[in-house]
Amino acid sequence: MRMRTICLCCLLLLPLTAATGADCLESTAALESMEQRSVRFLGGGSEALELIVRVAETSRQRAAGMQHLCERSVRDNPMLFRFQEPVQHAFHMQNVQVPLDIFFLDESGMILSRQRMVPGEGLYRPDHSFRYALELLAGEAERLGLEEGMQLRPRSAD
Repeated sequence: MRMRTICLCCLLLLPLTAATGADCLESTAALESMEQRSVRFLGGGSEALELIVRVAETSRQRAAGMQHLCERSVRDNPMLFRFQEPVQHAFHMQNVQVPLDIFFLDESGMILSRQRMVPGEGLYRPDHSFRYALELLAGEAERLGLEEGMQLRPRSAD
């Protein structure tokens, strides 16, 4: 009888462990395939902000994005989505464990807009076309001082 009670408790707690991100990963093949690059953001009345980002430039890398990553991995790997030309794609939060902030940048690298993306909610798309999108763990932008109007400058040849 006691064993049955313990097993029942384990079964009842199982959905809670899944909901808290226990099924997340520290890395994925897609993340490992992305080049790490140092980028700098200028403007906004503050000093230059330097970030090490993962660059998602293939359709496979962009489709995978932050899916299945644990919070620490998301925080440690801001992701810059790079498109060959301006697009107006939508982003989703399928299989993403934590809220994200997404910034949409024009062809010159200027941050035009920002949205907060929440797991389990719909699609996210700006009202304008963009060439780059930058995803970070929600709240990291405020901590770093990243804001609309800042300009992306690659630290190495693009």
